Parts: sequence; C-alpha cells; structure tokens
Amino acid sequence: MALTMLARLHAIEETVTPWELDEYIEASTVHQLNSVHRPFWWNWPLSEPSIFFMQEPLHHWHKMFWDHDAKWCIHTLGGTKIDFCFAILHTHTGFCQFNEGISRLKQVTRREHCDIQRYLVPVIADAIPKDFLIAIHSLMDFQYLAQAPEISDWICTKIDNTLEEFHNHKQAIISAGA
Repeated sequence: MALTMLARLHAIEETVTPWELDEYIEASTVHQLNSVHRPFWWNWPLSEPSIFFMQEPLHHWHKMFWDHDAKWCIHTLGGTKIDFCFAILHTHTGFCQFNEGISRLKQVTRREHCDIQRYLVPVIADAIPKDFLIAIHSLMDFQYLAQAPEISDWICTKIDNTLEEFHNHKQAIISAGA
C-alpha cells in the first residue's frame, strides 16, 4: 500500500511540480491522493503506515453502534422493556452489568458500548420483527468483520454480503419508525 502511494506521488512529480499548487492538487485527485507532497514516512525504509497507525474506525464503529443501532432498538422495543431485559441479564465476570438498563445512559464509554453490543441481539431477538433483527445483526457482523487484522478476499466477500443483507432488510427499521 505504501509503495503504491509513493509510486503515484513519483508519477505526479514527473508531470507537475508540487509548487504549482492547483495543477498538483488536480493531478493528485486523478491518482486518488490527498495532495500531500511528502508523507512524513516517505524515506523510512520498509515502512507501512497501515501497520503502525492505530485504527480510528474502531472508535467510530462503536460510537455509530450506540448512536444508531442501539437507539433504533430502544425506540422500537421501548425504554422500559429494553431496560428490564438488560437489568435481568446474569452477571458475567469482565462484562458491565446494566442494573438500570441502557435507555437513559448519558455518558457511555467504549467498554460499555462493546458490552451492550455483545448483549443486544439476544436481548431483542424475540421482541422485534425478524427483518429488523436481521438488519441489526448484519450491521454488527459488518463491524466485527471489518475489525479483522488482515482483510482477505474471503473476509471482503463476507463484508460485502453482510452489507447487502443489511440493505435488503433496512426497510424494517424504517417501517418501525426508528
């Protein structure tokens, strides 16, 4: 990946100098780059940014889950019912216990996001329409598959399939008013 980007930067420099800003930005766009002339790691031997950078999507996916998926389920099931279901879950060592439920949580940590995500599908399984459950489950599958340390062709196909499954069933979320 890094070598491909550096090769594209070199190809751009053969046609336009970085000091001709408008032309350089246009040439960068054609090569699907963001117009950075020299990334800070460009002369580091054997560097691969995709290995040494932390993955920010992980934070965004857990936040997206809380802001969307969990809120859709709370809206559809009702705060009282979902709170009751979370409150009666058996305590598991290493997992958060939600004795008061989840519908009125204000400040939620990444750890709580993850634990709610682990519990959500079984908690809502018998209480919402089947297509709604499939849509939520496929979004969660997407989020877990996309966290794989290495995305092979097989995982990429699974990711595509889960997104397609979500799109095939998302109407149930819309129909529920969530």
